[in-house]
Amino acid sequence: MTIAGSVSVNLLVGIASALLVLLLISNRRFPAAMVIVALGMALGIAFGSLKGVQWSFGPGAVHFFLPGMNDIVTALVLLVIPQVPLTIGNAVIGTVDTAEKLFGAGEKTKKISNRKLALDMGVANILAGFVAGMPMCHGAGGLAAHYRFGARTGGSNIMIGLVFMLIAVLLGRAGIALLSSIPNAVLGTLLLFAGLELALLTRDIRQKRDLFITFLIAGIGIATTNMSIAFVAGIATDRLLEWADIEI
Repeated sequence: MTIAGSVSVNLLVGIASALLVLLLISNRRFPAAMVIVALGMALGIAFGSLKGVQWSFGPGAVHFFLPGMNDIVTALVLLVIPQVPLTIGNAVIGTVDTAEKLFGAGEKTKKISNRKLALDMGVANILAGFVAGMPMCHGAGGLAAHYRFGARTGGSNIMIGLVFMLIAVLLGRAGIALLSSIPNAVLGTLLLFAGLELALLTRDIRQKRDLFITFLIAGIGIATTNMSIAFVAGIATDRLLEWADIEI
């Protein structure tokens, strides 16, 4: 949708969201993320995002699903193998590293390890698969976003979990439509600030070669929109520089 035939509403919402985040980024009384999500959802509803939604209160039925061999093979080829580099890099190694950078490698993060995060996700996804649930993962981006917007204790996970449970139990499928009312511009703003928080972690990189590899992976990822290619290229380049003893 556009205003005056040329200005995108989504663009205006994105600019307004970014400005609100900058104004409220350190405000504990009115958390920036909650404010722009609430306002964005209200705006989406005002523009008719819930038009035609069939309201059916109460939780939807849960059906147990036993995957067959064809389902397993399809998931392996189309989902598991392509996702492996991102899951290992972002949801396991990256999450552990981000936690230690943000909270320190001490008492608060001693229970976080690559093995525990991988096991945690594996068990959760196996159980979710039997009820046809969506695959889930940890993520350095999600952790950085929570930290940037003030959610820095375990209580924040309990709070957001309770909110989602209430939406699921009270609204069922209609809850998906309600959450879909949040404009893409608002979600993009949240991702922007989460990405900036992650980008700031590179300030700890001191060696020129490590910085070169970091920017190489980022550049290839942006150019190809394929992180698997970016990771493979970065690892290959790093090994080549090491083998040839090339200084950057």
